Amino acid sequence: MEEIPVAQEAKVFAGENGLVSEELALFGGEEYELVLTVRKDRFESLKRRIPSLQRIGTVKSGLGDVIMDYHGKNRKVEPRGYEHFT
Repeated sequence: MEEIPVAQEAKVFAGENGLVSEELALFGGEEYELVLTVRKDRFESLKRRIPSLQRIGTVKSGLGDVIMDYHGKNRKVEPRGYEHFT
């Protein structure tokens, strides 16, 4: 989870408000980044064309759970979203 790009301002806001900046990036509704999957053998070629591209994880076969490394511990990411009109 540490590889997820988070704006410095979001990190400061999270720290000041007792929040986790990576969770804001995933579920907060205000931090937007394009997320995509790329075949492992094509990543470096695409990275040369898009230098800002960052690898944040690996897709593996299995049950479909999203597991992220969070400070050395595996953590299941529960499906949830952001309610824009609450």
